[in-house]
Amino acid sequence: ADCLAHATGRSAITANEEISADMVRLITAYVATLEPRKPDMAVRGFEIFREGGCSGCHVPQLPDRHGMPVTIFSDLLLHDMGDATSSALRDGSALPGEWRTAPLIDLDPRQGTRRYLHGGKAATIKDAILTHGGEAARARDRFRQLDGRERQLLLDFLAQL
Repeated sequence: ADCLAHATGRSAITANEEISADMVRLITAYVATLEPRKPDMAVRGFEIFREGGCSGCHVPQLPDRHGMPVTIFSDLLLHDMGDATSSALRDGSALPGEWRTAPLIDLDPRQGTRRYLHGGKAATIKDAILTHGGEAARARDRFRQLDGRERQLLLDFLAQL
């Protein structure tokens, strides 16, 4: 009851929402004009990403509706991520440990203020990888087996996405 009594930001000026439909339209139009980052896939970090099996679910490119490649690093499918990612939050009819493959875009750590994985369970990209289980357990285990240099090359590649 106390939470419901707090201010919500909703306003009669914005059709009883926090922002107006016109503001949403303007923000959407602005975001549509932004150029996505172009990841450097000619680096060793990308090779490690592929060799480790990460690209099996985090598919680098998918075709858009016109057949043109879009860099997304996702297959947009549901996968069993194991018990460590289980949550009461669900994606439609997905089971507790099933999640849609998150697009690996805008992974910049932002000086350590960024959270990763479904629901923000991981404080770093490394933590997110180590939390993978289920269908991604083999890729996680390959990451664990990398030497420090190779592991850092992979993490550097992901951070620039």
